[in-house]
Amino acid sequence: MMSLGPMLNVIGSIRGKSVAVRGAALLAAVLMAYLPTAAIAWRASGPRGAAHAGIAALACLIGAEIALLLDGFFRGSQYVLAGLVAGMFARMSVPLALAAVCLVHAPMQPGGPPTYLLIFYPLILAVEITLSIPSGGKLKWK
Repeated sequence: MMSLGPMLNVIGSIRGKSVAVRGAALLAAVLMAYLPTAAIAWRASGPRGAAHAGIAALACLIGAEIALLLDGFFRGSQYVLAGLVAGMFARMSVPLALAAVCLVHAPMQPGGPPTYLLIFYPLILAVEITLSIPSGGKLKWK
């Protein structure tokens, strides 16, 4: 199994950059995860599986991008904790809303978007947290 350590080290070197650069790095990480996942989903479920993977990736990406924007807005102010809480809410609410809508309209459909949230959410969470840590110290992933 491939280790995420080298990718997170590269992303960690970007964390002191602007919000736009960090957002682009987050988008690149999502695309790197989406391409192999979409290929597997296509093979398993056809175009519908690839679309479900894309919907899940987009929902996680939107939540993480909002969290990055909030982090950039509150960074260096006295309201850093408020930014952290608002970012956590944004990061969690968008994918959870997608899962709730999918579960209401198509309960536990195999290979639906909630299945792919289990792939994308932890990855995007790790990348977004790595990008949100201030660049004052040295961060090294093993």
